[in-house]
Amino acid sequence: MLKISSIKFEQFLLRIIRVGVFLLFLTPLVLVRSTTFPALIPKAIYFRVLVEIVFFLYVLLLLKNPKYLPKFSPLFIVILIYFEVLGFSTWKSINPERSFWGTMERMEGFINFLHIFAFYLVLVGVFRERKDWINLLRFAVLVSIPVGITGILQRMGVEYFFTNPADPRISATLGNPVFYGNYLTLVILLAFFLGITEEKTRLKFLFWLIAIYDSILLVLTATRSAWLGIFSALVFLVFCYLFFTRRKEKERQAVLFGIFILLFFSLLFLLFVKTGILPQNYLIDRYERIWYELVSLKSERFAVWKLGIAAWKDSPVFGYGLESFSYIYDKYYKSSLLEVIPESLFFDRAHNKIIDILVMSGIVGLISYLAVFAVAIFLILKNRKQQPSFFSAF
Repeated sequence: MLKISSIKFEQFLLRIIRVGVFLLFLTPLVLVRSTTFPALIPKAIYFRVLVEIVFFLYVLLLLKNPKYLPKFSPLFIVILIYFEVLGFSTWKSINPERSFWGTMERMEGFINFLHIFAFYLVLVGVFRERKDWINLLRFAVLVSIPVGITGILQRMGVEYFFTNPADPRISATLGNPVFYGNYLTLVILLAFFLGITEEKTRLKFLFWLIAIYDSILLVLTATRSAWLGIFSALVFLVFCYLFFTRRKEKERQAVLFGIFILLFFSLLFLLFVKTGILPQNYLIDRYERIWYELVSLKSERFAVWKLGIAAWKDSPVFGYGLESFSYIYDKYYKSSLLEVIPESLFFDRAHNKIIDILVMSGIVGLISYLAVFAVAIFLILKNRKQQPSFFSAF
């Protein structure tokens, strides 16, 4: 009798934990207008409190049955090392308190990374089967639909929550076009993945439709870095598809033809803009400027990158600590930069992930960060015959 009750309690904990994980993927929808940063602080509080509840239940589950401990895989090891490096750089930070707690504008102190790591432990401990991960990814992609609706309303000029309908760039419930663009980048790639791997035709159609829907919204964010990220990811995925999978020649030709069509329409778009066939507006102007900036290397972002590199050279091993970029920006800003960076502008990030990591956690932090991706890709390619999906990395 006691054994049956124990099994039921274990199943109950498992069910509640899984529900909690799904609720965590609703974080992008959380927004409270009455707070200082309506789209940021409520999300952080919601995420952290829910992670703490779920992690507490997970510890109870482990006490009942240790089989839910995460597997000590190569990926787990490099992720653990990365978080340890972040902890050490926080301890050695120029402002340990700020590095630990973060700032209200970002909420990305070490305490946030501790919650992310706890969330990761729960995920890999409880979600063991491919179908569990697929259901979770489906839900994460579906959440982007209501998030996108708020962006569409913003674009239509409907004033809701706190957003400015006159802003030419949409931010939806994320509060910032760049944040929303980064969110859409991940969701679009996941939708592509599901569109390719789903077995049922109606699900394939659904996720391809969502990928197109979110791609249109990404254009309206005018977040150029997100598009560069999407492009780079697709190039990498196509490379892996062509050279690391067994496909029929017709399928390879179809993929190459699709790439050709994409490049053709991209060049056609640029031609239409340059010749004046497409009317100029704010969004088109932002996308057009990216080519000039990439070629000329003249923009405030490139200047900030140089500033970040100069600062990193003075503290190359473990950097200055999390949330320290605003300090080094003040210290290394020179009057000669006024031509590129107006005095009215202020940067608390380099807007370049590599340089941000170098500044905040040094070369050790960057190596450990890149090692996570390198090990994951290696495991996927190594195990592609046994488990032909990215889940093999776990």
